[in-house]
Amino acid sequence: MKDITPIVAIPHSPSVYSVALTRGPQWMFTGGEDGMIRKYDFIASVEGKSPLTLSQRHQLVDSVHYGGVICSYWENEVPQSKQAFLSSTKVKTTTTNTGTNTSSSYYEPHLSPVYSLYAQREGHWLLSGLSNGSIALHSVRSQEGSIQWVFQQGHTSTVSALASYNDNQSFLSGGWDRKICEWDLNQGVLSRDYDGMSGQISVLEYYTGQGFMSASIDGRVCLYDIRSNANNGNGIVQIPLLKGTPPWCMGAAVSHMDGPSDCNVSSNTIVCVGRRNSTVEIWDLRKLTNNCEDQQGGATPLDILKLPPASGPVSSVSIFPPKDNGGNSQYIAVGSQDAVRVWDRNTGKCTILPGHAGGVVSQLAHDENGKFLVCASGNRGWAGKAGEMAFIYEVDGGDAKS
Repeated sequence: MKDITPIVAIPHSPSVYSVALTRGPQWMFTGGEDGMIRKYDFIASVEGKSPLTLSQRHQLVDSVHYGGVICSYWENEVPQSKQAFLSSTKVKTTTTNTGTNTSSSYYEPHLSPVYSLYAQREGHWLLSGLSNGSIALHSVRSQEGSIQWVFQQGHTSTVSALASYNDNQSFLSGGWDRKICEWDLNQGVLSRDYDGMSGQISVLEYYTGQGFMSASIDGRVCLYDIRSNANNGNGIVQIPLLKGTPPWCMGAAVSHMDGPSDCNVSSNTIVCVGRRNSTVEIWDLRKLTNNCEDQQGGATPLDILKLPPASGPVSSVSIFPPKDNGGNSQYIAVGSQDAVRVWDRNTGKCTILPGHAGGVVSQLAHDENGKFLVCASGNRGWAGKAGEMAFIYEVDGGDAKS
């Protein structure tokens, strides 16, 4: 089992809904319930440039010595029309010592909780989901935090998931309106939408340049081939809901395939689906067919990871990258209300990671090399007790001795 140790603790006044990392990782962005986007220097954080005081470390595990090095922060503002802007401008009246009344106008921005984030790999720009169904494109390198474009007329409700494989051409968005939209980054317009989901979108994740996985809160998990022209659910692979499993999926993950841009699944292509009954199903994509939503069709998962019933629903899942492109994704991180666990597929052992002390895990994210793991606590606007902390874990390159 890998040695995974928490080294950085980042307290937030609100709960953390979303996390995004750039290449390296060099920068880390967090989005909170308060409608603020925070930018951290990831390298400076893990190198200990901001050590915690003894009082700050009092309620943390002994291995946590550092705090997050925050660079900047800005509002996740909902852009308004000119008419709405003028109507939201308020007048403030003050009285001077001479008794003269003076008035001045000021503007209070309308903020949205940051339900989803996506950072361009080089950190040039950032996408954030808004509660009105729009998606804001923020500049990061130049005029940091300013909104350069707003993607509209795709969703009618909260944008809860964002993903991209080629982040200079297009990206995907999923919302509480049960829609999945594909956007053209060069044109700034909606290029395609996908049907087939029956609940609020909880997860969007690419596994090649040509295929992506989506999960919805009602438990439905689908895999799409973007080369198909069918938008009504035809031609998609669907993971069945096993008999006796409650309809619920806040967290799911698919193993990534680096190399040729095709949808041909290989031996390391698996999907991990977190369920409400404290289980994680491991599915082999090669054994799924288009008609697998028939529960009597014989489709069964490779394995089922069973957590203690008291751990609560599984809210986030992350698959560590394999040691090489042809290897297997051996380690799976699972977040639930009581703890974060890492499961070794080869040995079947499950280890509880120190640090997280309760609250729904909103997101588990790792860098492209699997050297660091980020755990954020928050209920993403859904049910469950929310925490107010994010941890950065250091992952040892070798396996720890048992």
